[in-house]
Amino acid sequence: MNTLDAIQSYLRGSHSSSSDAVSLDDLQMWANELDANIHVAIMTEPYLSKVRSGEKYIESRLTKVNISPFRRAAEGDIVLFKRSGGAILAMALIERVEFEHLTAPDGPASLAEKYADGLGYEPGYVETKQHAKFASLLWLREVRDLPATPLEKRGRQAWVTLHAGHQCDSAKFDPSSMLF
Repeated sequence: MNTLDAIQSYLRGSHSSSSDAVSLDDLQMWANELDANIHVAIMTEPYLSKVRSGEKYIESRLTKVNISPFRRAAEGDIVLFKRSGGAILAMALIERVEFEHLTAPDGPASLAEKYADGLGYEPGYVETKQHAKFASLLWLREVRDLPATPLEKRGRQAWVTLHAGHQCDSAKFDPSSMLF
């Protein structure tokens, strides 16, 4: 069974009713069992639908500060896509990564131009990121839809990284502690 099949199986087994949520502890346990890093990407529309349809095959995070997934994601890692305020709806494997230090204000625009086909940016998005200094570009493959799976997550972080081999206790879990 490959890693994506295993995650699908875990998700099906962990939530037998729509009220059962997966916890960050569950995800950390699966990361350890599979010896794989798992990322949770919080997404808004239309970007989540574009990833699910394959129209957007490069996930990007443009940030002012060095936060996950910058230099924390790698080829072969798993990304779970969670709707902002909603459930996990899809997953994918990371096929390739590229990290760049940007020079504002032309850095985000030059990335958008260079990778326009895969990024799927909406008009005006790049302008909202003109002060970004860090770019994480993650090429996706094997995107799979999942049954809507709630995730118990606190905080407003838009990306959570769970590294294989780490311990997690969600009562004390601080996602920033996972950022190396």
